[in-house]
Amino acid sequence: MFSGKQGTYYHGDSEPFDGPGGSLAHAFIPGSYMQGHVHFDHDKTWTYQSYAGWLSLQRLSAGIELSGERDETKVYLSKYGYLPSKYLNPTLGNLLSKETFTEGLKDYQEFFGLNATGVLDEATARMMRMPRCGVPDKVYRPRGRRRRFAYADKSHSWNHTDLTYYFHNYSKKLGLSLSKEQVQADIKVALDHWANASFLTFTKTKRRGDMKLLWGTYSHGDRAPFDGPGGTLAHAFAPGSKLAGDTHFDDSETWTHDEFAGANLIQVATHEFGHALGLSHSKVKNAVMYPSYNSYKPLFKLEQDDIKGIQSLYGQFVTREKTKSFSELCLNYEKINAILTDGHRKTYIFKDQYFWELDDEGLSSGYPQKTSLYWPEAPYPLDAALNYDNLTYFFKASTKRGDVRIAVTQILKLWCSHSQDKKCWCYRDKSLVSGFPKYISKVFKGMPTKIDAAIVWKKGLYFFKGKKCYKQGGGVFNTGKSISKKWYGLPDDVTAAFVSNQNNYIFVKKRQYFKLDAKTGAVEKNKRMPYPRNFRDWWLNCGDRPRRLDQYE
Repeated sequence: MFSGKQGTYYHGDSEPFDGPGGSLAHAFIPGSYMQGHVHFDHDKTWTYQSYAGWLSLQRLSAGIELSGERDETKVYLSKYGYLPSKYLNPTLGNLLSKETFTEGLKDYQEFFGLNATGVLDEATARMMRMPRCGVPDKVYRPRGRRRRFAYADKSHSWNHTDLTYYFHNYSKKLGLSLSKEQVQADIKVALDHWANASFLTFTKTKRRGDMKLLWGTYSHGDRAPFDGPGGTLAHAFAPGSKLAGDTHFDDSETWTHDEFAGANLIQVATHEFGHALGLSHSKVKNAVMYPSYNSYKPLFKLEQDDIKGIQSLYGQFVTREKTKSFSELCLNYEKINAILTDGHRKTYIFKDQYFWELDDEGLSSGYPQKTSLYWPEAPYPLDAALNYDNLTYFFKASTKRGDVRIAVTQILKLWCSHSQDKKCWCYRDKSLVSGFPKYISKVFKGMPTKIDAAIVWKKGLYFFKGKKCYKQGGGVFNTGKSISKKWYGLPDDVTAAFVSNQNNYIFVKKRQYFKLDAKTGAVEKNKRMPYPRNFRDWWLNCGDRPRRLDQYE
């Protein structure tokens, strides 16, 4: 018989409590006159975790096993693949042998790196109480019939890599912790984690797609009911199953963004999408695919174990791009989006979602690479790129009128949105800088909403848009002056601008480039080989013709 009771000072057992502080509670061992009784001091402030944790510890240390405790553990082990699924029915508890129960508990302890004793100790109970994914850790097989558990099984993967997803519904708590726009943005970030490490691409659709996203509580139509706040946070279904790709989030949870309270949507969604793509749970504690959710991680990313898993199913991104070599950029170099020389004097060319490094011999080997692999969450295609005061800026305006975004990386990353909410977000090491979001007008006053190029000239910051250039002065951009008057010989609508490693000021317009005279700001005069010159022939070294080695003249 087990009994729980709260009391203060003298409460009927010859062991009085001592008020606030001091003794918290006590229990009586088997064989004593009050065997199995556990008493709590009513003068203490009890929380759910402290009460449940202390109760579990006391009943275990006292050698007491509740009849319901074994049933609860049995159901838990059955739910996550350590015992046969039939024992999810609590009424079948008496049919489970002690040996089978002990083996299942040992398997659970081994998976989570605990001391595999087969005894429900406090460390095991604490692990079972942690919030976690609702997908089983394994498929149960009796000893003697077991095979090596496959973390990434190609028989459970998609037969195409251009996947689509859609929102079946949203949380009924929208606006309390997350807006609809934030949910959509967080889901995209979660999917991008997997896309950046593999061949995969993800496109949002309005209805019907490979992956269906929904929020629900308790029984929500898939025979895997949620359990209320805490416990199971979400679950997803692997390719090949009836609900392949479907990802469900428990709406009893509080979903959050960039804070330690609640459950972080990006982290949980990234984990669940791993299942929707065919990955199982990993034993590696810091891996995204580890079953338990610990807490918010400001520097959250895929670990090597996750990357190896997804690439074993869908291939390695770099391998695919190496086969393309330089041909894509060499054939379409007039469509370059931006060029940047960073603080380390490395020059990069950006086109769509990829970038190439440019060295003294032309395009470096091993490229292209995805921009977001090196500059997390960077937008694409870029409008312009800029290195200024040891910060790297990426500028991106959407096709929607009135929307402009800026991303800043290296020391600081800044992402500004001048859309319906006209707000600006600023990040340092992926953590939101205090005071943000802000209005974009407070960051770059007077900046045009969409720019073609940006460059630092004699310590001044210049933006180019159409026929005009804008200079920052006193923290404010002027109304814009004619490019042809300020930069004699330079055309309108330039594509990109950068300062080369030789400190030459280079402007690109489609297939041509111009070099400016550092003293006058006019296009440099060269009678032997006048400007403009062909950018491909003089800079890229595409392999079908020699690169002009006298480009620096």
